[in-house]
Amino acid sequence: MLTQYQICRYCGGATEAAGMANLQCAHCGREYTSKNKSKGAAPMPVVVESLAIFFESLRDGIFFLASVIAFAIVVMDSVAGEVVGGIIGAAIAGGIFAVPGLLVGGFTRRLRLGKSLGTARVLMLLAAPLVLPIVVWRKLRSRRVRIFAGEVSSDELAAAMADTGECSLPELSEFLQCSQEDAAELAWYLVANKLIDAVYDRRNNRLVSRKLYRQIAAEGDCKTCGGFFGVVAGQVRCHYCGSGV
Repeated sequence: MLTQYQICRYCGGATEAAGMANLQCAHCGREYTSKNKSKGAAPMPVVVESLAIFFESLRDGIFFLASVIAFAIVVMDSVAGEVVGGIIGAAIAGGIFAVPGLLVGGFTRRLRLGKSLGTARVLMLLAAPLVLPIVVWRKLRSRRVRIFAGEVSSDELAAAMADTGECSLPELSEFLQCSQEDAAELAWYLVANKLIDAVYDRRNNRLVSRKLYRQIAAEGDCKTCGGFFGVVAGQVRCHYCGSGV
């Protein structure tokens, strides 16, 4: 298995990248960013994937029921000596049940593509007396799902962190209205595909505006003590004396 290393532009030391966009040199301690490889498909929210699995099971159940009914019709009509009639009846009955199965299957495929979420919300509201569907409905209204569906732009996230320059994982989870694992997966996707001008700092579990790292690169060393800069609490500060830029 190949190990990816990043060469520090300041001291020439090699640091294991491990897929990280934000690195701290193991030799001189300076922080800098590395290039990301874009990730193909957008990560699916947990609630959408769970709903898709449920409808896939429903589709399989419908097809199984159609097969059982068609088989039973053929057997009963064959015993009665009506083989042709049994085959025709089985085809009609199977077709009647197969149509809903095909519709559910198509709906499931659209869900996985981030489509038909409006229909899913309506279905959850109609089933609201069962309690669980209303919980699913609320999760389908979260920013995390709406970004996946293209109903909300990732620019909202960029605007939310514009003042502080960074967003911790708990804050990101609260903003997206999802779990921290789900939030981290989306953040990594947005950064890797350059859908947001930021870096996901895995070491500190935070999303940091890339302009802060551009500022570090432009400033060089600290004018006060000669130390190097890093991102501390959303600001570019010296790691040694704490001076800002």
